[in-house]
Amino acid sequence: MLVLASCASANAAPAVLPSPDPSRAPQDVVASAAPAPTATPEIRLYQKLRVFVTSESTDQVWVMEAAPDAPFEMVTKIPVGR
Repeated sequence: MLVLASCASANAAPAVLPSPDPSRAPQDVVASAAPAPTATPEIRLYQKLRVFVTSESTDQVWVMEAAPDAPFEMVTKIPVGR
């Protein structure tokens, strides 16, 4: 049997099959308790997100910003000529 990795790398490793005979089982296997659940840390990908919205009817570009947990706020309106 061969186990292939799919995202991290292109390495392959042979799978370890359990021994059908309990007397031939590896001796270094240690029973461990179930891991205790921990809180997932909050990962912020950005501190502020800036977006640019264009409007053909008003000939303007609106610049808006928002933090991850805040609503968007208008920063400025840029006039655009034709």
